[in-house]
Amino acid sequence: QLFPNSLQSRSSLQVNYWMERRVMDREKENQAAIRIQSWVRACRVQVYISHLHKKAVIIQKIWRGFRARSRFRQMVKVS
Repeated sequence: QLFPNSLQSRSSLQVNYWMERRVMDREKENQAAIRIQSWVRACRVQVYISHLHKKAVIIQKIWRGFRARSRFRQMVKVS
């Protein structure tokens, strides 16, 4: 009678161990996926910010050129 009970408790311990292990592995995989996804999002944001910076430089260049031309026109008009 002791033998079957010990086998049953042993097998239930093994099942519990594997179930816990599966849950822990799933949590590790989820954490890894979250890290990968956040890294990819960060890269995409960095690319977008770089894109915005380039466009801001273009706007600044156009504005400065416009101001310089208008100042030059006024200097020519005055002299």
